[in-house]
Amino acid sequence: MDWLSMSDVRAVCFDAFGTLVEITDKRQPFRTLLREGVKGITADEVLTRPLSLREVAARVSQELGEDGLTELERDLQAECASIRLRPGMATIWQALRARGLRIGVCSNLALPYGGPLLSTLPDPPDAVILSYEVGLVKPQPAIFHLVCDRLGCRPAEILFVGDTPCADVEGPQAIGMPAMLISEFEEYTRREVRELGKLSEGFPASIQGAGYGSGLLNMPPSDTGKRAPVIKGSGLGPLISVEEGRARLAEITVEDDSTNWAASELFGTDSIAERLGVSVATLEGWRDDGQAIAFRKDADGFVYPERQFEQSRPIEGIDRVAGYFPFPEEAWEWLVTPNQYTDSAAPIDRLRSGHIEEVVRAAEGVNDYQ
Repeated sequence: MDWLSMSDVRAVCFDAFGTLVEITDKRQPFRTLLREGVKGITADEVLTRPLSLREVAARVSQELGEDGLTELERDLQAECASIRLRPGMATIWQALRARGLRIGVCSNLALPYGGPLLSTLPDPPDAVILSYEVGLVKPQPAIFHLVCDRLGCRPAEILFVGDTPCADVEGPQAIGMPAMLISEFEEYTRREVRELGKLSEGFPASIQGAGYGSGLLNMPPSDTGKRAPVIKGSGLGPLISVEEGRARLAEITVEDDSTNWAASELFGTDSIAERLGVSVATLEGWRDDGQAIAFRKDADGFVYPERQFEQSRPIEGIDRVAGYFPFPEEAWEWLVTPNQYTDSAAPIDRLRSGHIEEVVRAAEGVNDYQ
């Protein structure tokens, strides 16, 4: 029997924003509300409860006033009106339907975006799992089990596709559901549709067997009749002393910036201003404008990570990235942690080398409210 016809995959479940659809006029009203020292509500609450923009605004600590709230509502309306299918997704959707595959949509998003999202899709999905309706967010295992229930499939029978490694790949894989990034999925499906005019009968298996994604399925046996080469090691090797072992380990060990940044790189306002050769007023201006990240040390003082500065100025693009996070601590931890979307480097280092749009795009996929 042809291996490509043996796939168990019966359904494809998509993330929504950044995968199926996009907002072409981004205003980010919820992020505006939640970036200004929120005390009365968390980001998870916005995503897991059916709250309107006004209900969220009523629980945050800042005073917007009616004019400010009306402006944010206009921004929300503009965003919802600008939701569009991403290029090529209508063709992919139709091709999946033609192959008889069930289609689901599972997304972390706030209430106001749900209706406009569903009205943009080519036809009603077979299952819809929206975080504000079910009280769960990706990558919690329970939300992916709910995907299975609503699609009527086992985890191994559903291919999950999205744009965020943690939420859309690692999350479903944790319950045994195959998963891959939308960039990989598009590459394969578009090529197959272009070459064959449609998706082949063995499409679900072939896309997994092609080596896309991470940890999907084992590759099929080769049909060339040749045995795969077997590579053998040389055993444990010679015994060495504890001291020599420690010395060898020290030679190959590198410092992990994602875990020790807080202890090694923070300076108070006066100290960092002196190190940079700028005035305290200039430093505070950068902080107020969002160009520099600072953490509150006490009621009157801040501390600054030194790594965000170059040539006595904040690295360009930090302000654009920080806007995607409700708290500076979260923004900084993300910036110093290697990221698959930033060439497996720390985003702060990619900003330093001028890859600003790449880093901003990566930050957009974090803590989406739509």
